[in-house]
Amino acid sequence: VKVQPRDQRLPPYLVRFGDKAQQIKGSGKMLVSVRFEDWPADAMFPTGEVQAVIGDEGDPDAEAQAIMLWHELACHDLDESRQYPTPQQAADAALAQDPLRRDLRHLRVFTVDPPTARDLD
Repeated sequence: VKVQPRDQRLPPYLVRFGDKAQQIKGSGKMLVSVRFEDWPADAMFPTGEVQAVIGDEGDPDAEAQAIMLWHELACHDLDESRQYPTPQQAADAALAQDPLRRDLRHLRVFTVDPPTARDLD
């Protein structure tokens, strides 16, 4: 199978899917990670082997994972202890820590300051 790298300056690869062939679904364009194997002097294209099937081209999750792989960034999910709290979770935690604190999130709030203000009056 011939695959085209995202970097159009690189030539297409002739690749083997090996045990990854069962992960290919449909005939749409797929994002795959390919390991270079060889480029014989008499061959028009280099050869490689598919290391991972990332997902469908155009799928936001697959595209994000492909970008992270390209830039050699960690692609694993963070465990719950290392994730940042949502604004709702942070506000709930602040209310729980101070019994005298009142929750005013249900009130409409406005300011007379311009959008560039650093403090709100």
